[in-house]
Amino acid sequence: MVSDNQLSSTAAKDVLAEILVNGGEPKAVAEKLNLLQVSDEGEIAEIVEGVLKDNEQAANDVKNGEMKAIGFLVGQVMKASQGKANPGLAQELIKKQLGL
Repeated sequence: MVSDNQLSSTAAKDVLAEILVNGGEPKAVAEKLNLLQVSDEGEIAEIVEGVLKDNEQAANDVKNGEMKAIGFLVGQVMKASQGKANPGLAQELIKKQLGL
């Protein structure tokens, strides 16, 4: 599920711990714990758009080649999505929306 971008590595550990204690199928446990990642490009694009509007300085830093700021922006997307956004896709969409 991690390699298929359905779970983050952190969420996978939580799923495994739950399975070891209570049993169950990984996907069902992940759904029950609300840990499945969002990989819907449209949904994440909306979040990215909001994050870029709220963090104009960081967006400008990325545009000016300061790639450390992209980590901050991805973190803000993760925060806005309650940790459910696929971070790789979020980074890709940030770059796309900034014209990089």
